Parts: sequence; structure tokens; C-alpha cells
Amino acid sequence: MEPSITDYAYPWHFFMSTDSSPPRSDLWTLESILCQPVMVCMLRYAQVIEHNHQCWVNTSAMVSGCINAMGLIMVGSFQVDHAKSLHYVGAGVAFPAGLLFLFLQCVLTYRIAETALDYWMAHVRVALSPGALVSLILSIPTQTTLIHLGLTAF
Repeated sequence: MEPSITDYAYPWHFFMSTDSSPPRSDLWTLESILCQPVMVCMLRYAQVIEHNHQCWVNTSAMVSGCINAMGLIMVGSFQVDHAKSLHYVGAGVAFPAGLLFLFLQCVLTYRIAETALDYWMAHVRVALSPGALVSLILSIPTQTTLIHLGLTAF
């Protein structure tokens, strides 16, 4: 369904509803991606610097988090129904970059830990990381493999 002219008369509709039709889906994606992962990356980067731990791991974590956000923008902007290949390219960028961000954050959490609670949080992150790695590995089989096995995911 094509948006009507009244949809453009009230700009808050773009940010208050999620819709599968442009421009709402694109604006919602950009708003949510810019406000969530990028801000988390920048705040975590600043937090680690505040603890006097400016190192290449911190910079690498910030870069991988921003690459993850770019992949998420592609995933959210290109729905599977309209641009399947671009959607999957975005997912192929977002998942590994997000996993790298997760592992680098585990290293940084151990480096800046000062209290028992900080070490406990580092242990929790390390315990959850293999689950993320396994889910990434299990998501690798392509649609062709699933069709060959007689299974269809979509």
C-alpha cells in the first residue's frame, strides 16, 4: 500500500510506527540503528578510555561495532521481500562484526575490572560468548543447502 499525502503531513508518524512500506521502514531503521549500536560503541569506547586503558583493542572494538551498525542498517533497510541479496549481505557483515565486538568487549571487561562485580560481569560475558559463536556457525548453511536437504526456511 502506497503512503498517502496525509502520511507526510504529520512527520511524527514516521517515528512512531513501524511499517513495511517506505519511507517509514527506512526512517525507523536509521533512527534505531543510530540511537542504539553506534551510541553503545561510542559510550563503551569513552568508558574504557576513562579507565586509562586506551589501547588497540578498544579502538578495534569501536570499529567493529560501527561496522556491525552498518550491516544492521543494510538488514533493516533492505527487506527480504524486496532485496534479498542486499539483506543477506548486510546480515553477513553484521553478525561477524557483532561477534568480534562481543569478544573484544570480553577482553576489555577483564582489562578494566577493578571490583568483584566487574570480574563477575566479565565471566558472564565469556560464558555467553560461545553461545553467540555457535549460533553464528549454525546460521551459515545457505538457502541452497536447506533446499538440497528438503527444508525451506522461507
